[in-house]
Amino acid sequence: MNDEIGPVSSEAELQRNLKSYFEKHNWLAVREVSPTDSRVKADLIVKHDTYGWFGIETKYFNNDGGGKVADAHHQIISKYRGKRYINDRINLWAVCPYFSGADSDGDEWHIERASWRQQYTRELFCKHGVGYVNPRRNPLLIDFAYSVPTRKVPVDTNRETRHHTNVDIEEIRSVVKKKCKL
Repeated sequence: MNDEIGPVSSEAELQRNLKSYFEKHNWLAVREVSPTDSRVKADLIVKHDTYGWFGIETKYFNNDGGGKVADAHHQIISKYRGKRYINDRINLWAVCPYFSGADSDGDEWHIERASWRQQYTRELFCKHGVGYVNPRRNPLLIDFAYSVPTRKVPVDTNRETRHHTNVDIEEIRSVVKKKCKL
């Protein structure tokens, strides 16, 4: 696999590719993990030695999918956040939506529509203390704020870009805690 997540044709493929990407960049990544004493399953749990644990909920969209966005939000906020996974409480969560419309070659309307859906989804989740992973972005980031570079966690920590300097994981935790009243 090269250094990209997609294109993908299903949520399972998105999860596999995302897991591989994290592992390639020296993160621990585990799929389909249940919190202690629960039957629900989080899509992906990842850990980096510097940044700690994150949960990631993936969604594959082949249409507008407002209901799926709401489901992902409910899963993260109500079912997953703050639970113990692999003996650690995970409060930092992100959503990784894949909007298939952008795969349409030469169809500007679908590409533009997918871009718009990505923007409103990112706004919604970041507003509620949930990070956003854009699977089309290279290098991949776990983004907790639009224009605040200290709140963007790089997956490839060996690659220097403007988003990879001065990450403040404690600031991220503090902002998430305020937004979520954890």
